[in-house]
Amino acid sequence: MARRYDSRTTIFSPEGRLYQVEYAMEAISHAGTCLGILASDGILIAAEKRNVHKLLDDSVLAEKIYRLSDNIACTVAGITADANILINHLRFWAADYKLGYGEDIPVEQLVRNLCNEKQRYTQVGGKRPFGVSLLYMGWDKHYGFQLYQSDPSGNYTGWKATCIGNNHQSAVSLLKQEYKNPTLAEAKQLAMKVLWKTLDVKLAPEKIEMAVLVRKDGKSVVEELSHAEMAFFRKVGGTLKGYCINVYNDYRTVTIDALKEAKNKPLKTTIILSGLGGLTYLYQMNPTELEFKNELVEKRHLMTLTPSPIHSPQADNALIDRTRLLNQNRLHYYNLWLFSLIIKGPHDDKVRAYSSQDKNLRLWYPNELLQNIYDVVMGGLSKDELNFQRLLDRTKKLSRKELASNIWKITSGCTYLDQLLERLQKESSLDKDVLIQYGREVHQLKLLVEAEQQKRTEDKLRVLDKIPNRFDEVIPTSQNGDESKSKEDPEIFESAAEIRVRNRAVYRADLRRELLESSRRGNEHDLTMSQHTENQENLAQDLLTLTRTLKQNMTLAGNVIKDDTKRLSTMNLQVDANRENLAVESARLEKHAYRWCGFDCCILFIFIFLFSSFIFMVMFMKFFHKPVTR
Repeated sequence: MARRYDSRTTIFSPEGRLYQVEYAMEAISHAGTCLGILASDGILIAAEKRNVHKLLDDSVLAEKIYRLSDNIACTVAGITADANILINHLRFWAADYKLGYGEDIPVEQLVRNLCNEKQRYTQVGGKRPFGVSLLYMGWDKHYGFQLYQSDPSGNYTGWKATCIGNNHQSAVSLLKQEYKNPTLAEAKQLAMKVLWKTLDVKLAPEKIEMAVLVRKDGKSVVEELSHAEMAFFRKVGGTLKGYCINVYNDYRTVTIDALKEAKNKPLKTTIILSGLGGLTYLYQMNPTELEFKNELVEKRHLMTLTPSPIHSPQADNALIDRTRLLNQNRLHYYNLWLFSLIIKGPHDDKVRAYSSQDKNLRLWYPNELLQNIYDVVMGGLSKDELNFQRLLDRTKKLSRKELASNIWKITSGCTYLDQLLERLQKESSLDKDVLIQYGREVHQLKLLVEAEQQKRTEDKLRVLDKIPNRFDEVIPTSQNGDESKSKEDPEIFESAAEIRVRNRAVYRADLRRELLESSRRGNEHDLTMSQHTENQENLAQDLLTLTRTLKQNMTLAGNVIKDDTKRLSTMNLQVDANRENLAVESARLEKHAYRWCGFDCCILFIFIFLFSSFIFMVMFMKFFHKPVTR
């Protein structure tokens, strides 16, 4: 039953699909890889040449990159015979436009003309779609450098970097990660890197064809890279530094490749996995800038609760110095991947560098057990308050790191925090302001959990707005009764505004990703945009045609009116002349009439007289005839 839908180009399947068009697009995914990159100072396209047999004659070998005009070139992926027909169409349209208008054809107009031709083959019976997808690079005065892609269905889109052909999905994913508005030289290195990772064969200059489009002296120039230039960029991309960068950027791929070779090369797999495991451990142990700042704030808060007899002067001085520099924006954090440096600002006499794992700060408490013993025995904290503080600190750390993955832990922590807070409220020895501060912290965590549990990102942002901009911080006093910090000091806890700003940024990024990076929505958006763009262009072209037609009609109407005016003036002159002639003839006829009127009257009178005489004679002869003699 499905065969009749497969064999007919113009018949939709019950699912609303054109199988022949899909088959043509599937054939392109098995063709040679072609990619294009839009740079700040030019465009680059590269293509894989699969026919590299040593017996082939290079002088008659089919090329993969075609020059269409002085400012446009393209590369093809698919059936070469179909590509030759389309290339001839493109070159004819470009030459015809230049002959008619005296300038190069706009890039998008040429692409649209070919897509209209390709789309026509999906609506005419007895013809199959063209099994070719093309990448176009060009420059025009309207949009500058442009990169377009078209498929057998007749659809086309503009890109900053894209790939067609074999392994195009992995290539596009890599381009998405690496593309950062590069220069033309950086684009060449990126192209070699993508081809090196995506091609199924060993990368070699004779297997690649690459061309660039640049502007020189106000003219567009298409230049093809030689084998020596491609070999240079291949070596740059294959150095040890480049390999390390590739491992850093794509360590998952390296791990998967190592596991695939585990059976044949167990020693190599063990070394790679051990190295990656060690690097991953060091990377995870290295704190981020936010973690470093939060650690300073938490330790400063704990120092305010510490009785002075057992303070460590070295740790106190180091903590106060770090906090002061942090407030003055003179403590700079540099993440060096495996370790980080804290650089003291250049406003002092000396520039000092500290490790992010500051030893001076770690001398304060040897371990967590000693800290718990100190909190209970010397700090005057009850068991419930100690458990509450420790659980609150851990829950807040989880919310700062990965809120989504630790949502169930944070929810359980909030439940236990509510139970501990109820116990603490029953204690008469605990300060009321401290209980208020504890309640605010727990309420803030609950709002974060509620926001994260919402399904829609808009609801998450709405719940997140319930967090106040700032709580009035309540700071407990030390054992000697001195208040260690003022209520307005923002260094004790991470403020509610910072928490809201941080989570709002995360949710906005999720919302942006849902709107723009979803494949289905992205395709629908691209399709809608292309349809609207095509409709606008068609309307603009129709409006231009109507304007030209109206202008021509107005010109013709003006000429006709001018001719009619001349004819009317000539006719008016003729009418005046005829009127004068008529007046002369009328006078002459009137004079002639007066002349012949007497003569006519005489003739009439004579005729009447003769007629009357004849009648009288007849009557006389009838009445006075002679008698007949017998």
